[in-house]
Amino acid sequence: KLSGELNNIITSTLLDKVDYIETKTKRIGNLCEFVINDNYTNAFKLLFESDNDVYFIPAGAYLIEPIKVPDNKTIIFSNVTLKRNKHINEPLIEFGANTIIYGSLRVDGNKNEVNKGEVGIQLNHDTQVFGILEVFNNSRHGIMVGSDSYIANIKAYNNGFNFGSSGTGDGVYLVNVNNTTLERVESYGNARNGLSITTYDNAT
Repeated sequence: KLSGELNNIITSTLLDKVDYIETKTKRIGNLCEFVINDNYTNAFKLLFESDNDVYFIPAGAYLIEPIKVPDNKTIIFSNVTLKRNKHINEPLIEFGANTIIYGSLRVDGNKNEVNKGEVGIQLNHDTQVFGILEVFNNSRHGIMVGSDSYIANIKAYNNGFNFGSSGTGDGVYLVNVNNTTLERVESYGNARNGLSITTYDNAT
């Protein structure tokens, strides 16, 4: 059986897969020998290069460089914070198509320390987020969302930079999206807009 913490973050749609999750899940804690100078980038990359379909990331704050999650994965974040380590012009974490996300994920772009970064989170098409995404301090957009996606909770703040009377960076940015739904969006203090949508069809 899963712990009380996991029971709280996994919805009923996943409970029938409990045995599968317990036997197939990889834990980043098993890869701590790949952590160098508190940088977890290599550990995360090795984790996502495995052939598992479901991943559990235990609670903690992880200093990382940009990473990409392959398509067709389910990820459970147990109160996780990812913090940008250096200036690389890529999203700090990019999720592949057909991703399912549970739990709580915070992404700190660390823009004042690394000078510049990029987007905090990029969600590609056919993504479902049943947990909470919180994105802040990114030098551009907090989160970019693709088509045919559903996101239950977003909190985006202090993203982008202001340049005199203009600014760059939105809390949430949707471009060329179709059939995407966002619920419970809280976005404030971003350099340009709280939410921007360009070229869309049936976005709610």
